Amino acid sequence: METLAGVCDGTVGRTDWALTMAPSLRIAGPRSICAQVVAVLLTALVVLLGTTNSSRAQSECTSAFERWSKLSAARTRTQPAAGGGHEACLPTEGVRADLLLALAKTRSICDAAPNQSGKQTKDMIDINASAIGTVPVCRAEPPPAREQPARQQPAKQQPAKEQQAATKAIEPEPAPVPQRVRQRVCLEVSPVGPDRFVFANHKCRGRSVLVVIEKKGPSGRIECKGYAITRQLTVATLKDARPNINYQCLIDEGGCNKAQVAAIFPECDW
Repeated sequence: METLAGVCDGTVGRTDWALTMAPSLRIAGPRSICAQVVAVLLTALVVLLGTTNSSRAQSECTSAFERWSKLSAARTRTQPAAGGGHEACLPTEGVRADLLLALAKTRSICDAAPNQSGKQTKDMIDINASAIGTVPVCRAEPPPAREQPARQQPAKQQPAKEQQAATKAIEPEPAPVPQRVRQRVCLEVSPVGPDRFVFANHKCRGRSVLVVIEKKGPSGRIECKGYAITRQLTVATLKDARPNINYQCLIDEGGCNKAQVAAIFPECDW
């Protein structure tokens, strides 16, 4: 800058300047030459600054688009395509709106770059904006299939006779029904007082008789009790309350025994 100032006021390098000056410049004079040199330097500086700003704007545009590309890749999914293979999809419409908004901000950054330097990036932004609008929303994944229980094979149809035989084999045996053993009229009843009666074995002498006797108890209810009589038995009752013989049989004849008769009269005492 000192050399430039000296040239402009004629104090520096005057003799050498005069010796090397071109003919056209010698006619113009030292001050006119200085003004032309300054103008050339300022023009070069403006061009340099403009080139620097253009490069910076292009770099910011490219970086912004790269960031959007990474965001788009992270938010995009894939799903089986209808015609086979896979296709890109978006989780929700909200994701689509977020990507379009971020792409619009990237476009505003690239608009600051000169037309020629940012044209390629802006063309790619326009292509992606159109593509994002056509990407479908991902289909809902079906729930995992549950394992179906194994189906039982239908039972083979059996003939009616075989079914009846199988049914009879499965049915439980019915409980044995107590059989009423053969009765014998062996005992005779006679009073021996107003509240006492004798049961005598006159007709089946030498054999024991199993008998069920009913009489009225103190509460007024009928009571029954079983006895084994070989000769005779005296039974006390209420006054003038004659007892009755409900059942009698000869022991060990026709299945007559205590267990068998007790099963026929379970309500009686023995």
